[in-house]
Amino acid sequence: MWHVYFLELRNGDIYVGSTNDLRRRFGSHQQGQVLSARSHLPVALRSYVAVANETHARELERCFKSGSGKAFAMKRLLGPIEGYLHAVATDRSLPIASGGKLRPAIAGRGRAEPRLERTKEGG
Repeated sequence: MWHVYFLELRNGDIYVGSTNDLRRRFGSHQQGQVLSARSHLPVALRSYVAVANETHARELERCFKSGSGKAFAMKRLLGPIEGYLHAVATDRSLPIASGGKLRPAIAGRGRAEPRLERTKEGG
């Protein structure tokens, strides 16, 4: 399982990356081992999308770094969590900046965008 993840840096910027071990990679960020985020610690995991393979993860990462991909991520993945439309999975052991309750939705299966999953608040 691969993940495309979004970190909120201390300066408010969003860092997008991909990994096959989210806990290890998040730890690397927090310890200052990632050069591009080192000067903006601490970081908080805002969200992530789980995908089946590395190729799809790298494609999504590249997409989320483009203009239209950034707009999609800000609107659908990183926007207010008060509603009922969630497209990311969270892990209670990682600090979450959004504070909302999120449910998993796995992207992939040949789709160009993450599959969105409708949930009720608190469900």
